[in-house]
Amino acid sequence: MLDQTDKVSDDQTVTIPNLLIGSRSDSEDMSSKNPSGVSSEESHKKTCADCGTTKTPLWRGGPAGPKSLCNACGIRSRKKRRAILEEQAAVLLMALSYGSVYA
Repeated sequence: MLDQTDKVSDDQTVTIPNLLIGSRSDSEDMSSKNPSGVSSEESHKKTCADCGTTKTPLWRGGPAGPKSLCNACGIRSRKKRRAILEEQAAVLLMALSYGSVYA
């Protein structure tokens, strides 16, 4: 087998491109599939922890961890969290202004 550059004679050098770079062998193709012949990506689809959808333009973080919510549920969850935090801040501000809570 010739290496990438082998001397043919003293004056000539032949360069053979490596055609196998980036290509997958049959054994690699089979290793990415489970015994039923379905690829691991198809058998393990990501689903939203809230609504169960599998298609979304962006996965967002939620209570179940990073990238556990679809885009819509992630936005809804963030709005709920923000509303709760704003309500708690308003209650704390009122309590501080009336002097019932000391900072």
